[in-house]
Amino acid sequence: MYQPQTRSAPTMPLAGTPNGPIAPEIALPPEPQSIEQTGLTLSFIADLALKTLYLRGQMTMAELSTALGLPMTNVVDKVMDFLKGERLVEIRGGTGLSSASYQFVIVDRGSEKAQEALGRSQYVGKAPVPLAAYLDAVKRQTISNISVCSALPATGRRPSRKSWYHCSAARSYSRTRSRSPSRSSRSTTRSTTARRSIRSSRTGCASTIAGSSASGRSS
Repeated sequence: MYQPQTRSAPTMPLAGTPNGPIAPEIALPPEPQSIEQTGLTLSFIADLALKTLYLRGQMTMAELSTALGLPMTNVVDKVMDFLKGERLVEIRGGTGLSSASYQFVIVDRGSEKAQEALGRSQYVGKAPVPLAAYLDAVKRQTISNISVCSALPATGRRPSRKSWYHCSAARSYSRTRSRSPSRSSRSTTRSTTARRSIRSSRTGCASTIAGSSASGRSS
């Protein structure tokens, strides 16, 4: 599937905030402007169009463009001109002056060709994109580039479990928490300090008593 030139890629809200932050746009390959830019041969697209017409019956050029996932200008119209020239399809009318409304039907010779194409491959649907374009789109959709939220809630509380995993601010919060001593470690430190103070007091008292005893004997 290609990214249309006149429409932005779809976005969707993510869970975790009331209004739902917008996720990065889905990175679709750019829409081809010619058959060569599709990375496919004319015969491959023609077979795909024939199979679609054979299975679905009469279709307009606009419907074929949607079914194949290819632009009508300079791609689908060229394919249909080729099929008409080969006498595999014909036009049965239209609802307007635009070629998008032309009604195409497959003829007997075209049906035979469509059956031969189905024998080679039964796939019918969107035209595939070139492998290089597909790999580039996958790389641009990596989750390492996703940032869901930019700050912690005003209450200072830990974010909800749903948004915690992807939230960069939450990760920063987690790192800050890990650097600061935990409650149990603070309690242990206080207990150790108290025990040292008690031992010091006991040692001081014992030294005082021993000094008083020594003074009494000398007198």
